[in-house]
Amino acid sequence: MIGFSLGFFVVISTHMSEIGQELFQASNHKDNLTSIAISQSLNKAASCGDTSGTKIAYLTSLLEVTVCNPVEGELPITVSVEVEPNFVAVGPYHVAVGMNNRAWFYALTENGVERLKDMEYLGTVASMCLNSDYAAALFEGKVQLHMIESEPQDSQEERETRLFPSTDEKYRILSHALTGDFLIYGTNTGLVKYFYLEDWQYVNEYRHPVSVKKIYPDASGTRLIIIDEKTEGFVYCPQNDNLYEIPNFSPTIKGILWENWPMDKGVFCAFDDDKVFTYVFHKDTIQDAWNVCTSLNTEEAWNELARACLHHMEVEFAVRVYRTIGNVGMVMSLEQIKGIEDHNLLAGHLAMFTNDFNLAQDLYLASSSPICALEVRRDLQHWDSALQLAKRLAPNQIPFISKEYAIQLEFTGDYVNALAHYEKGMTGDSMHQEHDETCVAGVARMSIRMGDIRRGVNQALKHPSRLLKKDCGAILESMKQFSEAAQLYEKGQYYDKAASVYIRCKNWAKVGELLPNVSSPKIHLQYAKAKEADGKYKEAALAYENARDWDNVIRIYLDHLNNPEKAVGIVKETQSLEGAKMVARFFLRLGDYGSAIQFLVLSKCNNEAFQLAQQHNQMEIYADVIGSENTSNEDYQSIALYFEGEKKHFQAGKFFLHCGQHARALKHFLKCSTTEENAAIEKAIETVGQAKDEMLTNQLIDYLMGESDGMPKDAKYLFRLYMALKQYREAARTAIIIAREEQSAGNYRNAHDVLFSMYMELKMQKIKIPAEMATNLMILHSYILVKIHVKRGDHMKGARMLIRVANTISKFPSHIVPILTSTVIECHRAGLKNSAFSFAAMLMRPEYRNKIDDKYRKKIEAMVRRPDTSEVEEETTPCPFCDFRLPECELLCPGCKNNLPYCVATGRHMVKDDWCICPHCEFPALHSEFKTLLESESICPMCSERVTAAQLKKVQDCSMYLKEEQDDQ
Repeated sequence: MIGFSLGFFVVISTHMSEIGQELFQASNHKDNLTSIAISQSLNKAASCGDTSGTKIAYLTSLLEVTVCNPVEGELPITVSVEVEPNFVAVGPYHVAVGMNNRAWFYALTENGVERLKDMEYLGTVASMCLNSDYAAALFEGKVQLHMIESEPQDSQEERETRLFPSTDEKYRILSHALTGDFLIYGTNTGLVKYFYLEDWQYVNEYRHPVSVKKIYPDASGTRLIIIDEKTEGFVYCPQNDNLYEIPNFSPTIKGILWENWPMDKGVFCAFDDDKVFTYVFHKDTIQDAWNVCTSLNTEEAWNELARACLHHMEVEFAVRVYRTIGNVGMVMSLEQIKGIEDHNLLAGHLAMFTNDFNLAQDLYLASSSPICALEVRRDLQHWDSALQLAKRLAPNQIPFISKEYAIQLEFTGDYVNALAHYEKGMTGDSMHQEHDETCVAGVARMSIRMGDIRRGVNQALKHPSRLLKKDCGAILESMKQFSEAAQLYEKGQYYDKAASVYIRCKNWAKVGELLPNVSSPKIHLQYAKAKEADGKYKEAALAYENARDWDNVIRIYLDHLNNPEKAVGIVKETQSLEGAKMVARFFLRLGDYGSAIQFLVLSKCNNEAFQLAQQHNQMEIYADVIGSENTSNEDYQSIALYFEGEKKHFQAGKFFLHCGQHARALKHFLKCSTTEENAAIEKAIETVGQAKDEMLTNQLIDYLMGESDGMPKDAKYLFRLYMALKQYREAARTAIIIAREEQSAGNYRNAHDVLFSMYMELKMQKIKIPAEMATNLMILHSYILVKIHVKRGDHMKGARMLIRVANTISKFPSHIVPILTSTVIECHRAGLKNSAFSFAAMLMRPEYRNKIDDKYRKKIEAMVRRPDTSEVEEETTPCPFCDFRLPECELLCPGCKNNLPYCVATGRHMVKDDWCICPHCEFPALHSEFKTLLESESICPMCSERVTAAQLKKVQDCSMYLKEEQDDQ
């Protein structure tokens, strides 16, 4: 056999007698022949070549048809026709048009369009199909198949035409199609028949349940879409007679188009008037299905592929699919079973995964591991089936399955069968003690529910579980078996429950026994009421107290036990309003109006308390006990008006202040008698501070300055007024004056504290410290340090501080001679002979000489007569600002002209590498010196707050503190 590229092939004999002779030739392909294959066993030859499924023919006018092939890029061909056609058909090389029962055929050649012939049929043509050689016309339930171009020399006459169906076939053809090899038609009886043109005979028949309305084959005819009278769509494969339903097939579909591109084999489109639906049909390989799912990428498609893999036991591929869709559980499950070689066991696992449990059981039973069937039924809680399987496969599992079955039956209320299975579940084996205890507990519960209360209670009492006793007690309580229920609750140590049930059966003796273990206030309350009814008031009071019913406790103590002290204590502790009212009524009956008022206020009965205080002249008591909480301005005003009428100015002013009437309050405070003057001035200052009223402020200042009565008041009040008004600069100036007066009077600690408190307030308000205040505080602090160091025996430090104080001796007018005397003595002891001589010479002045203490006079006179000018030189330390070395007690640096911060422990100037601060007042101190001082002292010399050595932290970088010092200068 020799094939030629233009579509011809020739068969030449190789027999010796006729070698080289042409036997026959054929032209199966009009344009192109690409390959030939011969099967000797079938005695067939197969060839492949051109297709013609992409031509389109359409009317461009009433008498003109245009044929085009947009896929192949061919130029359109116009065909002029003789009539306006009712139908048009196109084939690979022909086009046919027709009207009624007549059709005209035209050949499409390279040279143009050639009319071939016209033909009449036996009825009106409904539709027509063409292939390269044949035409098939459908009319009146019949199909006529005939050749388009008759070639008598090549074909037998009977193969030129044929009418379907034959006369002995009783059906009507409703639809037909013509492929290159087959005529296919569908009938009203549901028959689908394939007629093979090559052999001119039927080769396949399929019977559909209902009539076939339309058929649409693909190019080869190996896939056929059927639309039946129910408008349902199917894909039919004639090779194996398989039928596949098309999912989501619309009933409005008008037609089907198959994809002709070989790479997209199986793709087809269904269309109606509005939409086009694209489908892919893959029945051949899982890999094809994978590609389809990859394209669709929907969860539904992937799950369908996964189920198919499980159905066909493709475990590896199923793992791949489930991993793609992220189903971790299935991946892990399949990984565990993929190495199983037993076919039935593997199939059983896969059937279980697809929820086909009956099939899984059958497969497991046929496998090498039938026990898996029992495990499946247990996991599914199919207890009846599990018990049946256990009898055959694992009798030792029957007790455990019976227990699980009994639990389920108990839950559903089938107590009879639950009891039977609990009894079957007991093993009597110490190895399964916990299991047996569960079964005994079940028997106990079911026995009680079945009415065998004695058996159930006895088993529950013997059982170690507290929870069982509680459950059985609850069942008995619901059955109104209170005595047995209480007994079980008590045994299970559910004392609240037990006591509650004992109360229901009026067993007060048992309730009393259980009370120490009962925590429920409700039960204590019920017991208390019972005891009160019996007249046992002490027991009732105790029970009310345990129930935290304080009102009844107070009532019992007042009305029955005559113990008002206890009642008062409870009211004060619990702040019970009702209890306070009861106590108030009790004291009112006794005539103790002060106590009655106190408890009326405590019970928030302020009006009653006020009236009572007014009636019995007890307003001072009422005023003392009334608090700020829940007290209205009207209450305060009532009290203030009462005291105003009584001319009690201080009390009137205090309550006018409480109700916010600052002008009236100040007026009364300024009218107070001399005995109340100090307290009144303090309250007046508080009043003005709250009012923030300039007129009231000026009024108080005039009073303090003596403008109104010619008697100026102590300057400390003016200081406190400025502090209350937050006028810190004025307060600072006043503080300096006060400190100066205190210092002049010899009250150096008071002067120090006034200046220190003002210093801290200004620092908190970030106001610059006046230089005079800082200097005065430093001198007073130096004087205070003298006593500390002299007491410790450190005469050098004491002498240095005394020299600093003596150099400003005019600031200490009350103690000039004693201070100078102490300075001389301490300087002499410290070896500062020259300094001692200088101050001794000062004491010899006429105004001081006679005031020297007699026991020191001769020594001082001798010191002046025989002067010793030797002096221990003072050590130098670096300035913290500029590192210039200067005497350690010098506080003004000659190098940088800065005032230096001083140590609160020694009075020396600070150095950078030994810096710490007081944790309370934050004044600086030399770390080493402050620690040494705290060995004998326990407070800071500046703020007098308690300090321990552990609280002192050495400051590594003191620049922040130095900057603050500079800002204050």
